[in-house]
Amino acid sequence: MEDRVAEAPVTRQTSRRSLRRRPIPLSFAPWGLFALVSLIGVLAYTLLYLPGEIEGTVQRDVTGALGQAGHGWAQVRTSGQHVVLTGAPPSAAAAEEALVLARGVRSTTGLGPFTSPVFVDDQFAAPRAALPPSPASWRFRRTDTEITLSGQVADETTRDALVQAAGELVGSDGSVVDELQLGATDTAGRTGPSRFGMGLLGRCLGGVVSVDRAVVSLDCEVLDEAADIGVRERAIGGVDGIEVGEIRTLVRAAADACDEGLTELLSQTIRFASGSEVVLSASHPLIDRISLIAQDCPGELRIEGHTDAQGDVERNVALSHARAESVKRMLVVRGVSGDSLRTVGHGPHQPIGDNATAKGRAANRRIEIEVVRPGDLE
Repeated sequence: MEDRVAEAPVTRQTSRRSLRRRPIPLSFAPWGLFALVSLIGVLAYTLLYLPGEIEGTVQRDVTGALGQAGHGWAQVRTSGQHVVLTGAPPSAAAAEEALVLARGVRSTTGLGPFTSPVFVDDQFAAPRAALPPSPASWRFRRTDTEITLSGQVADETTRDALVQAAGELVGSDGSVVDELQLGATDTAGRTGPSRFGMGLLGRCLGGVVSVDRAVVSLDCEVLDEAADIGVRERAIGGVDGIEVGEIRTLVRAAADACDEGLTELLSQTIRFASGSEVVLSASHPLIDRISLIAQDCPGELRIEGHTDAQGDVERNVALSHARAESVKRMLVVRGVSGDSLRTVGHGPHQPIGDNATAKGRAANRRIEIEVVRPGDLE
C-alpha cells in the first residue's frame, strides 16, 4: 500500500500596503519674497525717509533749544546729523555755550530718543578768538557827507545812542555807516566820552575821533586858524571823567595852498628810466622844487605812483610803488621829514588818459603828491 503523503494545505498570504500621502510642502518662494519686500521697505525708510525726518527733527530741536537758552542770534544749518551754527555771537562765552548746548540736544524719531547732532561745528561771522571781552572802544570817521562808526560796544542801547548822535551831527543830507560790533564789557550804556568826541568832530570839516575807554583823541580838518583855536580850546576844557588824548588839526586853507603848489609843479612829469624806479637826471631839478614846497606843507603828504596799462598788472602795481618810494627817498635827502611822507602804488588802476593812445599812456605814467586829509585816514 503505497504510502500517501499528506499534503499540507497551501495558504497564500497577501500583504497589502497602504500608501499615506504626506502634505506637499509649499515652495520657499512666497515666504522669501515676503521677507525680501519687508527688507526693501526697511531699507527705503532708512535711506529715503528717515534721514529727512532726522534732519528736520535735529533742525527743529537744536533751533528751539538755542532760542530757549537766549541764543536766538545763532542760525542752525543741518545736513543729516551734521550741524553747523552760524551768526554773530555777542561774546566768546556765548559762542562756546551755544556749541555745547547744540551737542547735547536729544530728539525723538520713529526709532526712539537719540542724541541728535553727531557732529557740531561753527562758522560764526567773527572768529571766536576775536571776541574776547574787551573795553569799549569806538572810532568815528567823518567826510563831507558821511560818518562811519566802528569799534566795539557793550550793548544795543549804546550802539543806538551812538548812531543817533552821528545822525544828528551829519544831518539829513548825510549818511551814517554803522560798523559797530557787540563785545565790549565795560561802559555799558555810557555814551559821555562818545558824545564829547562827537562834539569835537562836529567842529571839523572832516576827521577821525577815537574813544578808548574814557580817552578821546582827535584828527581834525578845520576851515581856518580861528576854527583851529576853537577846537583846541574845547578839547582842553574837557568834561569831568573824560581824558583828552592827542589832538591834531589841519587847517584846510594851508593844505589847499600846498596841494595847489604841488599840482602845478607836477604838471611837469617826473620821468623814470623805462621799466625802472630810477628817476632820470633831467627830473632832478623838479624834485628840488617839490622839496621846497613839501617842507612847508602841513601834516602828512601822500606820494602816489601810477603806470599805464601795458604789461602785467601786478608788476605795474609794484613798479608804481617802487617809483613812489624812489621819490620819497629823494625828498628826504633834500630835507623833507620821512615821517611826514606816505607812499602808495596804484599801478594802472587810476588812469587819467586813454591807454589806447601813446599820449594817454604817457599821461598815466605819473607821480601825484597831496596832503593827507584827516577824513581820509583809515
